[in-house]
Amino acid sequence: MLQPVIDGSNRGGDRIAAHVVQLVVRGRLGPSLRAALSDFAVDETVDETDGRRTRVTGRVADQAMLLGLLEMLGDLGVEVVSVNRVADSGHAP
Repeated sequence: MLQPVIDGSNRGGDRIAAHVVQLVVRGRLGPSLRAALSDFAVDETVDETDGRRTRVTGRVADQAMLLGLLEMLGDLGVEVVSVNRVADSGHAP
């Protein structure tokens, strides 16, 4: 099983408050990656113009955790289309 490196450690010294982010990635995420993202809500959508997209939404503790998540996705060849901060509506998968 994949183990994401999203430990929330403060590697850069620039501490930011926890917040909820939504990443949009191109395509579908397989079962192993979905399991690795168990702390996040994962929703697939289909756009007739852009094809299949997956939204990954959840709380990140700080910038280091967000960067670790992006690094993990990049290492796995997942194309990140956008990263957005979203309103906190009690996101817990």
